[in-house]
Amino acid sequence: MRSKALIFLLLTSFGALAQRSQSSNELGIFLGGTNFIGDVGNYGIHLPQGGVVGVTYRHQFDYHYAIRGQFSFGRLANDDALSGMPDRNYRDLHFRSNIYEGIIVGEVNFFKYMAGSRKYTHTPYVFAGFGITGFNPQAFYEGDWYDLAPLGTEGQRTTANPGNYYPLATWSLPFGMGYRWNIGRTVTMAVECGFRRTWTDYLDDVSGVYADPDLIRAEHGDVAAALSNRTDRPNELIGYARGNSQTDDWYVFTGVHLYFELTPFVEKCTNFISR
Repeated sequence: MRSKALIFLLLTSFGALAQRSQSSNELGIFLGGTNFIGDVGNYGIHLPQGGVVGVTYRHQFDYHYAIRGQFSFGRLANDDALSGMPDRNYRDLHFRSNIYEGIIVGEVNFFKYMAGSRKYTHTPYVFAGFGITGFNPQAFYEGDWYDLAPLGTEGQRTTANPGNYYPLATWSLPFGMGYRWNIGRTVTMAVECGFRRTWTDYLDDVSGVYADPDLIRAEHGDVAAALSNRTDRPNELIGYARGNSQTDDWYVFTGVHLYFELTPFVEKCTNFISR
């Protein structure tokens, strides 16, 4: 009877070790730069105009598949003065926006990989999932930064456009690629480029057409009127495109993850407590 119990215990232990060798749990930090792709500023991939920091929890199920949750705080920014498009240079708009992002993504490793492994030490990977982003675009005017959403710069909440202000949160589709490798037994690193396709066109406060600046001034004030149209022909552009309402905004995070494998730490704590 005792021999059967011992065999059962050994099999259970080996099973637990086998499961441990093919799974891992990691806590990490993310540091990087941000790019904005939308109606304001230079278009496409360009030098980062802001920074981002994040906290990540990652669970790897086996050598190829993992799931990751991440919360990030950063800043997006862009300026028409940086664009190579003459129309944008003339429009002369700019913005900055703090963003708060939470995402859940699945990862697929191209090679066999496991944190802490001496055999499966590195791999390229891809990821995709879903997220939610909070934002608040601002513009600089006469020495101060102003929140743009409540100013109704495209005539929102005026008699000409009684529609409400745009919401300051959006769903997002995060996806991208990276490369990860082991630094030691409990520390791993990854470089990553991740795109975020959002479901708003107002990360930069620009989407529709120019509204009547006199109406905006009468109902929202001088600052709102000034920031709604910064050209030298504000009354001639009423009804003309201020942005492209047919495309939503995107942003990009490019940076470095530093992960710490949690399982060895938990095992050490367990051993210490059980003494």
